[in-house]
Amino acid sequence: MNIKSKKIKVLLFFTVTFFFNLKSISQENVLFVTYKKNSILSESKKIKDANQLKRVKNFDDEQNNELKNVEYYLTCNKSESLFKVQDILKKDNNRRKKLFIKLGGGGDIVYTNFKTKEQLWEKEAFGSLFLVSNNINAYKWQLQNKSKKIGKYTCYKAIGEKNIVVKGKNKKVELTAWYSPELNFPFGPAEYCNLPGLILEISDSNIKFVASKIEFNQIDKKYKISKPTKGEKVTLEELKRIGSKLILKQ
Repeated sequence: MNIKSKKIKVLLFFTVTFFFNLKSISQENVLFVTYKKNSILSESKKIKDANQLKRVKNFDDEQNNELKNVEYYLTCNKSESLFKVQDILKKDNNRRKKLFIKLGGGGDIVYTNFKTKEQLWEKEAFGSLFLVSNNINAYKWQLQNKSKKIGKYTCYKAIGEKNIVVKGKNKKVELTAWYSPELNFPFGPAEYCNLPGLILEISDSNIKFVASKIEFNQIDKKYKISKPTKGEKVTLEELKRIGSKLILKQ
């Protein structure tokens, strides 16, 4: 073998090694998380009337039965994420299941980018499709000195707050999140984000998201991170006002 051939082989070896290592590095920082959602209405409401409590528990049971095989997916790297429900809404004609999937924000496609400080929701509401912009600092988290294990990860508690509209009136709802600094990704299910670690569990007064599976190095076109573009562009506050006006007309 002549010197020129040896040089070409050496160059080829280092080129292949470089691109292999580059691919490995890019894959290291990619996380794919599967979440399950449950109704917790009967747990969180202080209901004294036995008949009302029974109705609420029946609602919980029905919703959780419909959701038991439904999965929600979060794909993220260090700076951006995409959250969406598995491709079931178009295939399943069960209207009740579709309603339960969407309750608590689970039916939206949510894109979050910390470099550009933006969050976009592709959301069906009031018979129309909207592209909703939201503030990633909206929930003003307060970190708590409490911890617990979720799977093999140590998680810490955080309390937040969000504003919702109920019958045309603004209402504040407390959020309880459990995040893990061991997973250094500032994201979570639906629109929830901006904690010093991945959110593995979050609940409000109605629903709870819990991570059921965590995978690294998932590079797949099916779950690629891409910004949603469909729908009428509105802010979250504008969408709330649209909803309030429609409710008042009824």
